[in-house]
Amino acid sequence: MNREEVLEILQSVKDPEIPKLSIVDLGVVTDVEITNDKLKVVLTPTFSGCPALKVMEDDVKNAIKELPFDEKEVTVSFEKQWSSNLISERGRKILKESGFAPPPKINGLVQID
Repeated sequence: MNREEVLEILQSVKDPEIPKLSIVDLGVVTDVEITNDKLKVVLTPTFSGCPALKVMEDDVKNAIKELPFDEKEVTVSFEKQWSSNLISERGRKILKESGFAPPPKINGLVQID
């Protein structure tokens, strides 16, 4: 099983606040590491006080529990800050269809005069 297959399985884990949107497309799944028989999924919440974080962690654990790895770990990282640039194109489309106005991707710095 490879990283892409794990990400496809994690598409079933939806954001509790926007149930049509997966946490993969929202950009909350920021890393999937596979080393020998160990799987590690790293989540970066949209903000540090995210009330849905525990639900997302539990949903990821449930989604990966049957995968063929001896060790499975789900961690939360605050090392890299989440930004709306992490939302996939599919995620932006789902947000728009759900009545949200997804921000555009920003390349580089934004200058405010």
